[in-house]
Amino acid sequence: MRQSGVILIETLVGISVISTTVLAGLVALSTASIATKQVDEATQGAVIAVSQLELIRTLPYVATGGSYTSITPQPGYAVANTTTAYPGGNSDIQNVTVTVSFAGETVQEQTIVKINR
Repeated sequence: MRQSGVILIETLVGISVISTTVLAGLVALSTASIATKQVDEATQGAVIAVSQLELIRTLPYVATGGSYTSITPQPGYAVANTTTAYPGGNSDIQNVTVTVSFAGETVQEQTIVKINR
């Protein structure tokens, strides 16, 4: 009679150990999946930002306060650029900041200096 109660307790302990192990594995898999998605979004954002900056380098100089023509990014992504005066007061030099967002969240932001030549 005692032996059957011990077997039941051993079985329950074994099931709880296996359940905990499976749950830990699922949490690890979920975390890895989320991290991979974030890295993919950031990487794609960097590619889009570099493409936009390369386009801006080829375009004619736009007065500070304006913006340059934007590329058409992949679905889900948005790209914007802004110009600000370069410190020192020279109106022929400006900072251009490109911001790439995915689903409304900024994933990449890069700034270059553009000179009116």
